[in-house]
Amino acid sequence: MKVLIFGGAGYVGCELVKCFLGNGDTVAIYDAFCNGDASAHDKVSALGSVTVFEGTIADKKAVCRAIEEFCPDVVYNLAALHYIPYCIQHPDEVYETNYQGLQNIIQVLRDYPQTKFIFASSASVYGSPDQQCTLDTPVDPNDIYGASKLAGEGLIKYQLSNFVIMRLFNVYGSLDPHPHLIPKVARAAVRGEDLELGAMEAKRDFVHVTDVARAFFVARNGCPGDTYIVATGETHSVKEVVDKIYQLSGSLGKVTYGTVGNMRAKDASCLSGDYSALRALGWAPMVQFDEGLRSAIDAALVEKRSVKN
Repeated sequence: MKVLIFGGAGYVGCELVKCFLGNGDTVAIYDAFCNGDASAHDKVSALGSVTVFEGTIADKKAVCRAIEEFCPDVVYNLAALHYIPYCIQHPDEVYETNYQGLQNIIQVLRDYPQTKFIFASSASVYGSPDQQCTLDTPVDPNDIYGASKLAGEGLIKYQLSNFVIMRLFNVYGSLDPHPHLIPKVARAAVRGEDLELGAMEAKRDFVHVTDVARAFFVARNGCPGDTYIVATGETHSVKEVVDKIYQLSGSLGKVTYGTVGNMRAKDASCLSGDYSALRALGWAPMVQFDEGLRSAIDAALVEKRSVKN
């Protein structure tokens, strides 16, 4: 099988590449290498025999060239701006990448009806639900990122038939280059730094990056037109995450909650997902939460040592 992954050098993308290479498939990635990870090129090189197309999905000609040259059986789009504070401050970039960039991929794939397209959407499409999210839960995004993902789902459904949509909940694990909650706390903990955060009661469904990659891998067998929730069904509060990381790392840093700069105008108090549809494809989360937090702490320690050197 030939697999093309837009955003393949990213946090989830690299793990997904490993899944396909381990399965003996032929893999190409298309990536702008601009996600803040200075070692992204080295990580891709370390993966092995992978074809690399460098560019942004906003570049329609480059997107078309990659698809036409590689002729993939399956195309994944993991490329997006997704760090919400950045998205809020840069709406034009969100439109250019998450919406117009996606449309560029779709427009080419309309000429390849046998190629399956798998899209990384987000739990952010749900906004602030009052119960565990299912495929029947109403969608009502709280922010521009969630709105861009919901709009992207619509673009796909209206123009393609051979597609699968994956709604990801909170991905974590070895260090994410963006300052999401777990990598931010892990970095502060191993450095013994004081930390300022927003609401400590907010609860999220955290799913490990390797489990997310496995979910995308099995999605190649999903029924065309289906949507799947990638989650664990369990939630952990911000304070619980912080306390656990500081306990596991032995950190003595001070944490302050409710600081103005870290509070969002509108944010869900609790987000969790029902992954029963994915279970039918043979998927279930495997990484235990404490184990996943340890991987984040270990990565933060490695990063700390490399900075010193």
